[in-house]
Amino acid sequence: MTRPTALGAGCALAWLLTLIASFSSGNNLLYLLHSGFAALYAVGWVWGRRNARGVALSGIDAPGAVRGRPASLRLRLANRSARACYELRVTGCDASLASLAGGAETEVSARLSLAHRGLNRLQNVAVESSFPFGLWLHRSPGPGPVLLALPPASPGAAERGEGDGSPEGRSAAAAAGEEFHGVRGYESSDDPRRINWKLTARTGAVFVNDYRAQGGGRRTVRLETASERAIEAAAGACRAGVESGAEVRLVAPGREVPYGRGPGHLQRLLQALALLGPGAEPRVSGGRPQPAPLAVDDRALRWATRLGGIWVYGSLILVEEMSPALLGALSPLLLLGLALERRGGPWLTRFLSDALSVVVLAFIVGFDWQASGVTVATTHLVAYLLLNRALSPLDGKFGLAFLTHFLGFFLSSGQTISLAYFVLFLGYCAYACVWLTLFAGARWDTRGRWLAGLARACAAAAGAGVAVFALTPRVDPRGQLNPIAAIGLDKLKSQDGPSTIGFTESVSLGYYGPLKRSTAKAMRVRPLSPGLGIPSPILVRGNAYDIFDGRQWSRQASTFNYRWDRHLYRALGGRAWSVRRGGQQRLVPAAPREKAFDM
Repeated sequence: MTRPTALGAGCALAWLLTLIASFSSGNNLLYLLHSGFAALYAVGWVWGRRNARGVALSGIDAPGAVRGRPASLRLRLANRSARACYELRVTGCDASLASLAGGAETEVSARLSLAHRGLNRLQNVAVESSFPFGLWLHRSPGPGPVLLALPPASPGAAERGEGDGSPEGRSAAAAAGEEFHGVRGYESSDDPRRINWKLTARTGAVFVNDYRAQGGGRRTVRLETASERAIEAAAGACRAGVESGAEVRLVAPGREVPYGRGPGHLQRLLQALALLGPGAEPRVSGGRPQPAPLAVDDRALRWATRLGGIWVYGSLILVEEMSPALLGALSPLLLLGLALERRGGPWLTRFLSDALSVVVLAFIVGFDWQASGVTVATTHLVAYLLLNRALSPLDGKFGLAFLTHFLGFFLSSGQTISLAYFVLFLGYCAYACVWLTLFAGARWDTRGRWLAGLARACAAAAGAGVAVFALTPRVDPRGQLNPIAAIGLDKLKSQDGPSTIGFTESVSLGYYGPLKRSTAKAMRVRPLSPGLGIPSPILVRGNAYDIFDGRQWSRQASTFNYRWDRHLYRALGGRAWSVRRGGQQRLVPAAPREKAFDM
């Protein structure tokens, strides 16, 4: 059985958002982020199925397990594959295993109750795992382990004379080898069947016959039928006989146990009684398997979340509209958050946090959305949330923090084409993989047993991500799509001045690829200054389509004509020229090392 976890379902929504934004904006970095999501789900499915389904679970024994009473059960986990399996859990109990080498076996114990006398198939016990990445929950197939439960065998059952057979064919009291010891007054706990009616009628007082166990000798417990009451009475008789030191034999329908004494012989007698009648066939015990309880490594997950927030905050520097000076001035707050995490506080109070949030939200909605545009204003809001979370206690809100980190990196991906993005992208992927694994229940102190497996899964996901990126069809975005979903700089307003429309079909962005015709995004290109100060930015409407062959980014040397300020210009070899005072300026570099514009 395989199903998505709650975390996997939440990440699927984030993946869907990324995919829609990729198609609507044409941004290749969003396509890259989408490819990473797809690779995690694909590798998590394939790797996880092999990880959980390669382990077989069987029952060893349940020493002393009695029907309906909790008992300690011994289970065996055997890795049938040649590769190691990681982060295994056993449903129905608290047993877990960080890793199991290929072909190895191990034992775990569980305290459970067996519902039936005889053979019980534990339906609620199975091996499951959400490794790697915690997006899918995989459970081993096949029937559950089979264990034996003994019938209740208390001496009180024999004393009450319950049962269908005995050496004389009369009572289980005689079957237990008890002899008449005398009479005594009746007590409320006595069995009414032991009342001495003759003496009671003669004296007017109630008397009962008192029996005592015989010492030594041989006794035979004979069972004529396999009813539950008779089996329980015979079990009590066997226990009473063995505890008195006698040799006890069992004669039952289709089964006989010869004379013997001692605890080992008592176990054989009870096992024979357990397997009578329907007890010989496994019967389902327990309900549907419930997911094993997760106990996350709270300390490791807190530190991973804090460090991930710093990494995502650093990625915002790639967004041109985010002031590097302001980001740098506020960055010490992140280091303060690490110090507070180490000391355990004091954190930002709830009242102060709420007050700051109200002020920032009012500024974003009332002013920043109009001044900066929806996308940039949202980026400002996420930057505040990252700082707010850094100074606030997590209090178990790991999922909310991870969602904030995703939104921050999502916005960075949609607003940059810097090559530095790829370093940040790889770092974010590494953080996400470790965070997801810790959130799924892995413990940092056992990282030596699962970290190598996670590294191999990440390598497989990287290869799958490259393949998905190369194979994903590029869809020309349409202007009627929601501009907020089109995560590019959709709200930038063009400055007053001349503009050119209709030439973007073959405009080249050098090694970043060509521009495609679209009104969904405005790309701001700032040419180099020829010594006359910083020039005004030139706004180019369209979307950037990068060319990626699985190994490197490539440039397209386009040749085209375009008009600017009533003049016709020609671009050659991927170089587009614009006219400004002081001469001509290149908009696009001819090679990656030439800095001709910033975004």
